[in-house]
Amino acid sequence: MPNNPTRRTSTTILGVLLLGFGVPPASSLAGSLTEQQLQTELEKLRQFRSKHFTENSSSVLDALPSPGEQAQTQVDFRKQFMGNAQRRLSDAEKRRVLDLYGSVAFHLPTRSGRETFPLGITGAHLREMRGQGATTVETIEADSPAAGTLEVGDVIVGAFGHLFPGDDDPRIPLGYALADAQDATKGGTLTLNAVRSGKLIEAKISVGVQGGYSSTWPYDCDKSGAVADAAADYILNHIEAESLDMFYDTLFLLGTGRADALEAVRRRLYTMIDTKNLGFGGLNSWGNGYSLVALAEYYLRTGDSAVVPPIEKLVKVLSDGQMSCGSWSHSCPPGGYGAVNNVGLVCFMGLVLAREAGIEVESKVMLRSIRFFGRGIGTFTPYGDHTYYSPRLWRYLPASDNGSSSMSALDFYLLGAPDLARRTARQPCYQYRTRLSGHAARIFTIGWGPAGAALV
Repeated sequence: MPNNPTRRTSTTILGVLLLGFGVPPASSLAGSLTEQQLQTELEKLRQFRSKHFTENSSSVLDALPSPGEQAQTQVDFRKQFMGNAQRRLSDAEKRRVLDLYGSVAFHLPTRSGRETFPLGITGAHLREMRGQGATTVETIEADSPAAGTLEVGDVIVGAFGHLFPGDDDPRIPLGYALADAQDATKGGTLTLNAVRSGKLIEAKISVGVQGGYSSTWPYDCDKSGAVADAAADYILNHIEAESLDMFYDTLFLLGTGRADALEAVRRRLYTMIDTKNLGFGGLNSWGNGYSLVALAEYYLRTGDSAVVPPIEKLVKVLSDGQMSCGSWSHSCPPGGYGAVNNVGLVCFMGLVLAREAGIEVESKVMLRSIRFFGRGIGTFTPYGDHTYYSPRLWRYLPASDNGSSSMSALDFYLLGAPDLARRTARQPCYQYRTRLSGHAARIFTIGWGPAGAALV
């Protein structure tokens, strides 16, 4: 039984197969990973990746932009679509929009591979198009704020008299415009510029005044807190505690800090005690990885020793099911796939947290993952078994995001290497316009991306 835990200053683990590290003799890998072994390995990783921390030039391009200079090249949609007074489109803007969307219906592939996305709380579901700065209304829920205001087939081209820029993703300015509409200065009304039947219209949707986000949101922000409380209330009132989803429900509720949320998590995690299965998702890496993260986080917060046996069981299942490269596949043992880094990073995170909670994790298991995932530091971590430098498919390109780089950064942060974590977490911050184009982006990009970006 581990001692009552105290959370130490943590660093993350982006486990990586690092060329030139060599493999220590088997005898030196016996037992759990010592702090000295960990720090030695992290220092090797820093040295191996030193160019990604110190060099700011290229043999071809001379000086490379600093992170600050890189950020200045991005369009500031927040400034464009929040806090500005409503305006009228100019005659030139009207002609351009009607030339583009007045007579032609676009049915191009979407950026994220999904057909529709919800326009916040309005009840309208839209379809964006790759390469277009506009979005089409596909469905409208009955009795919603958008009902009777928008119509199916409307092409939304701007908000508050500001057109969405060129071929940029319109979901980003739409989000800012919706947030701005809920501020008192806009009176709770979202004004959309749209093309309907060859004519330009203004669609005004009542979304209510809910106040604005603070400059430090989601931290120290009353509105962010209210949104989180509303989401927690919905989960607690509509889902039986014993049926909470281990994927995100438990972690979200733990993060609220609410007593009723913590009690619901306790009831869910207690269903894992005395279970006879090898793993709580069978031998599925997804269920077992997320379950271990939730169990370990709960134990680190509460010291409730009742969850120690399932933590120990999952540590064994995931350790035994680790691939020799240091990652995990969809199942343990691997079946049908190579390394799936997205789930591998969660499995690794669970082991890191279990070790922090005082559970013994074999050193060879930890070192394999550190070396394997370390390859992504300073570059990016692909979703699956793809090369780290020239992915074959567009949805795995470094220009897209599926949360993996953020997850890797969090792993290293939990391991106590914030410098490695910060360098790794820059990747999603550079993907301002393409974050929702990665594989499973609507799950992992949204779920993990902000947590990783917060480290920067």
